[in-house]
Amino acid sequence: MIATNNNKVLPMGAVASIRGHIAEAEEVGLCHIFKNLQISTITLIQLFSWFVNSVVYYGLTLGAGELGSNIYTSEALSGAVEIPAYVAATVLIEWSGRRKTLAGFMIMGGVSCLIVKWNSNILFPLLGKLAIAASFSIIYIQSAELFPTVLRNSGLGLCSCFARIGGILSPLTSFAVRDVTCSF
Repeated sequence: MIATNNNKVLPMGAVASIRGHIAEAEEVGLCHIFKNLQISTITLIQLFSWFVNSVVYYGLTLGAGELGSNIYTSEALSGAVEIPAYVAATVLIEWSGRRKTLAGFMIMGGVSCLIVKWNSNILFPLLGKLAIAASFSIIYIQSAELFPTVLRNSGLGLCSCFARIGGILSPLTSFAVRDVTCSF
């Protein structure tokens, strides 16, 4: 069906070959992610990225009530900023690719969060939330493309697990950041 839609002819024996790969794929599990050095490196980078994205995203979401004088307006702005984040992510992915766009949004989110410590303007937490929401949407796509097909479910599941650990730890980090004072 797909070959017909693409005006291609399916070679003889291709279906049998695909069925053979499917039978082999059933034997692959989570432990196979760390057997190859290249896939292990990709996995560790993705685990770290998912963890950081989750900590920052949920930390900014939990701290949104402290942005302004009205908690309801602050929460509404924090949620509303995600709409342009997804639009910007979609446009920039097509324009400059996934890796550059993800790195740019993560850097922009990190810098915005650092500036918040010295400048209490509502703009910087919202800019950080916009950037990290965009990077969170991109990292799903990028991770799915980086893992081989037979390891994709296991790899994304492991990344999601690390993101959830980051989400669990995000309230602790937001409390820790309040206690840190910087003197430059």
